[in-house]
Amino acid sequence: MPHLEDLTVIELLRGEDDPDAQRHLDGCARCRETHRLWARLVEGLRELGQERVDHGELHRLKVLYRQLGPANRKRSSWEARPARSGSPATCAIRGEGDLVELTAGPCTVVMQAETKRSGMTSLHGQLLCEQQGVASGGRAVFVSEDGDGYVTEIDAFGEFHLDRLPVGRYRALWQVAGASVTLQSLQVGKRGDN
Repeated sequence: MPHLEDLTVIELLRGEDDPDAQRHLDGCARCRETHRLWARLVEGLRELGQERVDHGELHRLKVLYRQLGPANRKRSSWEARPARSGSPATCAIRGEGDLVELTAGPCTVVMQAETKRSGMTSLHGQLLCEQQGVASGGRAVFVSEDGDGYVTEIDAFGEFHLDRLPVGRYRALWQVAGASVTLQSLQVGKRGDN
């Protein structure tokens, strides 16, 4: 039998059951040395400290991936405006049951905010589109003026939810199959709230 390949040695280290390879390893000094070197390398890798990524950094990475990652098929994009005024001015959702309705092309975004005791805002909403199936499945992304990103899924009914959104001004993006809706400025919560 020829000498064991590195992949076979690694599989033996992981506990794979290969009687032929094990017999060869027991009788071959060269393969035992290869096995010993791989075992030492694997043990050294286990001893390396694992880097932890905090929740905020993970959101920022997700936002960057969606902005810079592989492009999906072409999407239609619309800029959202408050439904009542039609003006692209800053939209505010203060909390305490505030309801905001935005229009963007054939899409409507409805959001409601609730202020938590912690000073954070809970944001619930729904993306509705005239086109069948456009609002199902996707992501809602809120990026603060400081660059902090908050990402949540848009479910099959077009609904999204963020439970702990800090008070502040955000740029919002709703992305679903075939459609992208952006809002340049959304004030969440009352300024000065803690």
